[in-house]
Order: sequence, then structure tokens, then C-alpha cells
Amino acid sequence: MRKRRNLRLRAAFVTILAVAAALFVSLAGCDLPPIYEYWDSVVLNQLEISPSFMALQQGQKATFSILGGKVPYSFEYSGDGFFELLPSHKVEYTAPAGAAEARIGVRDMYGANSLARVMVVSSISQLTIAPGNASLTYGETVDFTFSGGIEPYTFKLEEGSGTVELLPPLPYTKGRYNAPPTGPAVGPPAVVRLEDSSGQFADAMIYVQAGAPPLIIDPVTVELLEGVSITFSAVGGTAPYVFSVLPGGVGSINPGTGAYSSAISGNATVRVTDASPVIADATVTVVPATATPLIIIPRSIDITMGTSFQFSADGGDPPYSYAVEGYGGTISASGVYTAPNTRQGVEKVRVTDAFGRSDTATVKVKKK
Repeated sequence: MRKRRNLRLRAAFVTILAVAAALFVSLAGCDLPPIYEYWDSVVLNQLEISPSFMALQQGQKATFSILGGKVPYSFEYSGDGFFELLPSHKVEYTAPAGAAEARIGVRDMYGANSLARVMVVSSISQLTIAPGNASLTYGETVDFTFSGGIEPYTFKLEEGSGTVELLPPLPYTKGRYNAPPTGPAVGPPAVVRLEDSSGQFADAMIYVQAGAPPLIIDPVTVELLEGVSITFSAVGGTAPYVFSVLPGGVGSINPGTGAYSSAISGNATVRVTDASPVIADATVTVVPATATPLIIIPRSIDITMGTSFQFSADGGDPPYSYAVEGYGGTISASGVYTAPNTRQGVEKVRVTDAFGRSDTATVKVKKK
């Protein structure tokens, strides 16, 4: 314990000397970077292992990067799985054949520490909340159903007004949104967010206004395998509703129930028309089935602002393409995701294969 304290005191002493030297040089009129740049490089270059959290399925691999601090590094591993130290200060982790939890710790020469946690389960399906869209008048409620991901779930109001609650019985698989009793003629949309234990999230949008609520079709976008059916629903507007597939689209739909399916791959626009008549459209992508489902690796990560991570994919039919669905991160053609430098938040990375199948991962971007 005394040795660690001495190392930290030494690091603090080096920091003070560096800042003092920078101040002296600046006062002497030398053409060197200003003092705050020294502060950033010495003080803010904190030791970090990235990502700090990762959710994997059994047998999958992923790589952690060691950033900042002062070399040489020392490592500590705990839990099941296989750890391999790679060049350029990276650690590759291979998940075991069963459920597990592992931790990777790193320490630099000054005694600074950083820790990453890995959750491993047999499989992690995409987290979903249904309906994905709802239309209400003030004082009304709407119930949501949760599926996929890893329980237990967290259900909260992310944006807008109103309240949310989980509905019994345990374990919770349903939640309710309660619209405020009054408000403007057309209120701003509310967003409810479902989160699971693997780090995934799924949002639903709720439109609240006075008088008759607007017509909404749900889901608004959907990807289906050939031969698989889905039932569209409509809320708001003026009943009765009639569903149809616009000309040129694949598949067919029951006009009264909204049940849709297609035996061939392709795209379609599904339209619902109410009695007014007002319309609302949904986009459908039908893809061929595959013996090995497309999976993005890992399913979720926690990462700090400005850092990068290499996503990969398995199954489906290569080549793969990547895209970011969110608020400011970027991703390369090879799957290297880079978090924004100035904003915290949550977004998704989507991988798509040669036949249009896709899968998503959750990225939580945090400050150091």
C-alpha cells in the first residue's frame, strides 16, 4: 500500500514540475504551446481500458485497447474465458462456452488503475419494445410489451412529459405510459426507453395532443425474413382502418387485420387509411432466410468520448456494411466506430450483409 501511495505522489510531483516548467517557459517568451496544452497532455491523459463494458455471446472474440497512463502496463485477469495480450497495448478476449463474467484490469507505472467488465451469455437477442409508436390524447395511457435482451429491464421516460410505470407480475415484461392530464394543442413527442442488463436500449415514440390523436401505423419500419408474417396496427385518426401494400411492393396484407407476409425478398410500403381519409405509411424490407443468422459483435459497449472500437460481424452473407444510427459517432467501412468528442449519449451501430439482413449493437458514450 505504501509503494502505491509513493507512486501516486511521484506522479503528482511530475505533474507539478511539468506545469511549472511550462509556465516558466511561457513567461520567458519562448514559442511553445500554452500552459493548458501541457495540462491536457499530462493531467488529462488518464489511464483507460476501452471499452469499459462489453456484452458478448459465448465463443465470440473482441479486443480491448489500453489508452493513456504511463507505460509499462501490468495486467490482471479474472473470470472465465481466454485472454491474450496483443501488440500496440491491446488485449483480445475470447468468451467461454457458457455464461460467465470476466474482468480485465490494467495498471500503469505510477499505480493508476482501470477496469473493464465483460458479460457473457449463451445468446443475446435484440431488445424490443412494442408498440414502437403510439398516439394519445391528454389523460390517456398506453401499455408496452418488452421482449429480447437480458432481464431485468429498466423502463423510463427519456424525453417529454408524462409518467411511466412497470406493470406486474414479476419478472416485469410490460410497462405503461401515462399522458399528462392537460397540455398544448399539440404537445412535443414523448420518448420512453427500455434498457436491459446487456446494455441494449429500445425507444418508443408517443404523440400526445388535444382532441383526436393523429393517425399512426406501427411499426413504422420493419425487416422480415421471407415467409415470416407480421401484423401492423393503427391508432389515432378515425376508425375503421384499411391496410394495403402500395403498387410495386412485395408481399400482401389483410386489409382488415393488417397481417402482412411475403414469399420473396424485396421492399414494400404498407399504408393504413382511416375513415377521414388520412393515411400513414410504413417501410418493409423482406430478406432471404439464412442458415447462419447475421450477428454483430459485440452486442453492446460502453466507451468514452473520442475513442474508437472495432466492431465485427458473423453469419449472414458477406460483404458487410456498417452505419451509425444516433447523434454524432462515425464508423468506417471496416467497422471501426469513433465516438463523438463533445457529447455523451446512446446510439446504435448497424451491420448489413449482402442480402439486406441487419443487426444492431448499442453504444453508450460517456465522459472519462
